[in-house]
Amino acid sequence: MQGNIKALKYALNHELVYRDSAALLHKVGKPVPPYQKWQMPPQPPRKSKQQKIDEVLESLKNRSTTEEANLSSVLKDSRKLKKFNQAPVLLSEIQSRYNAVRVSSMKEAKEAKKAMQDLQNLANNRPLSIK
Repeated sequence: MQGNIKALKYALNHELVYRDSAALLHKVGKPVPPYQKWQMPPQPPRKSKQQKIDEVLESLKNRSTTEEANLSSVLKDSRKLKKFNQAPVLLSEIQSRYNAVRVSSMKEAKEAKKAMQDLQNLANNRPLSIK
């Protein structure tokens, strides 16, 4: 009995809303696009076990190794210099970059020093007036 009363109260408090299927001509309606089912993109074919093994073996066969060494030790040792033939080129690139940075910083320092001297000359020639 209690369940029936609860169900009745629930039904009265939560009314069902029915929509009329007739078109409302006095309102401008938003066009509803027809439903289109979403399609999954095609999956690539699965590789067999033999194909996977072949790919791994091919990657092992074609892998490249890199060796690293300190630039100063390579330049000092002639045996290492034969192995790392790009070391002199790298040294010249580093030296040119260093020289460019040094020249630009020297210009900035020279300009700052000249500006300070100009300010000192102005201060020495004219007394400052405080208003």
